[in-house]
Amino acid sequence: MITSLGGPVVQVMHQGPLDNEYETLARLGAFARERGLRRAGPHREVRLDPFTAQTPQDTLRTILRDPVV
Repeated sequence: MITSLGGPVVQVMHQGPLDNEYETLARLGAFARERGLRRAGPHREVRLDPFTAQTPQDTLRTILRDPVV
């Protein structure tokens, strides 16, 4: 868990197709629950690579961040 300007968050870097982010979000949620935390708002996504037709899907990197309490 880290603290951002908006409060505490859990985050993970997802690598691969955007369609597979749901699996990574499920793991992130499990990580939070194991630590007695629960989601406290919408998650945020920070894209580290340009999302273009030329970018290979398996190389896309996205930070997925959930605010927690």
